[in-house]
Amino acid sequence: MTNFIQELSKCRAYGTQIPFRPEAVRGYTEQEIERISRRYNLNIHGQFRQLLLQMGRCSGGLVWSDEITLYDARWQPRLFKQYQTAESQAMLEDAAIHTGYLKSGIHPIIHKLFPWRFNNDRTAAYCLVTEEPDDYIWHQYDDGFTIKKTAFTLLEDLRRSVETVTKRALGLSFDYTEEDFALFTTGRLL
Repeated sequence: MTNFIQELSKCRAYGTQIPFRPEAVRGYTEQEIERISRRYNLNIHGQFRQLLLQMGRCSGGLVWSDEITLYDARWQPRLFKQYQTAESQAMLEDAAIHTGYLKSGIHPIIHKLFPWRFNNDRTAAYCLVTEEPDDYIWHQYDDGFTIKKTAFTLLEDLRRSVETVTKRALGLSFDYTEEDFALFTTGRLL
């Protein structure tokens, strides 16, 4: 079993001022994960399940990024719930998007897509195909038509994110309130 807290702590850039409060890290319970699975039509297993169990409710500051939808204040339960339906609707309305999904062999509802991460400029999206038995991230290219499995697992993607965000923050001071901390570290699935 992967210890996400330990693994991601090792990725933080030395000297970063991004706050990390180990005591604030909280995961979802097994019962809550079952609710999340039903609510959002997901197969929650592997690294995704471990992440949710260990730090799905609050990252404690380990993940301090609005790129990861799980902790992005703009993503509320309603948006997670609508994601698969919206992608399916886009397939019906746009032949190019439909062709892209067909080429990849992926259907948003059947393969139970979960929106994982968006680049800050929102031009590229990454998702989990939770019907797949592995832990790999899939890239939805900015053309909107192509979706392909990447070479990175969820853990590897989070490591890169933590390393990048904490390096970018070197030399910056963080003057934040409790509300700011909660805004950037709270899981949004329930």
